[in-house]
Amino acid sequence: MCGIAGLWAPGMAPHERLSLVDGMLARMRHRGPDGAAVWDGDGTAIGITRLAIVAPTVPARVYSSESGRIHAVVNGEIYNYQALHDGLRARGHEVERGPDTTVIPHLYEEDGADFPVRLDGMFAVALWDAGRRRLVLARDRAGEKPLFYTVAPGRFAFASEPGALAALPWVSREPAAGALARYLAHGFFAGRDSAFRAIHQLPPAHVTEVVEGAEHRRSYWRAWDALSSRSVVPARAGDLVAQTRAELEEAVRSRIPGDVPFGVFLS
Repeated sequence: MCGIAGLWAPGMAPHERLSLVDGMLARMRHRGPDGAAVWDGDGTAIGITRLAIVAPTVPARVYSSESGRIHAVVNGEIYNYQALHDGLRARGHEVERGPDTTVIPHLYEEDGADFPVRLDGMFAVALWDAGRRRLVLARDRAGEKPLFYTVAPGRFAFASEPGALAALPWVSREPAAGALARYLAHGFFAGRDSAFRAIHQLPPAHVTEVVEGAEHRRSYWRAWDALSSRSVVPARAGDLVAQTRAELEEAVRSRIPGDVPFGVFLS
């Protein structure tokens, strides 16, 4: 499962910033009991509490690019990481052996904030670009992995759970009446909604870049665009069945963990 958290607060002392991020991670230790790691620099701290699924013997880390410019934490799993890993190494990147998420800082080096387009997986990503002094957050296409944030003057914080953000001393716990009404009607929080007025979700299939506390958010994927981009549609029903079976088998194959026991259930 894993949990990620971070804080951009350049006016805050490093030890105070680290203490706050450690506190957010401690509130999410149930998400990642297999270790935690935090990186701090440039007025920003990011961290992860890890549930080890891929490469379970590797300790929790904040992964960086070979240049030391990009630092990233990820909650989730990248199903096409082996192909991405091999391609990045072929192009000269020094990608570490380890969890599937090691490819993220290197993909960002190549594609910038468009890096999620190349990912097949479920993920919530946070990375710090030291060269451009910007925090980048990204969420998977369907919103399988949660990512929440809160903004205050001179401060921007994010976490995998709103409860971790609500623990920050300046974050109000005032409920969001409209969001709660929509939750009661639909059974879930959609878009940017959360139970708290001061806390928002990053919507699915979105990237946000935070520069000097200002947020620039955009969508990188829409389902109908993906459907309309298919240039060849089988003419016969039998071909559609065969194509659906092939796609489903590949989706299942790519999701089977090779390093740990797993179970399957129907709901």
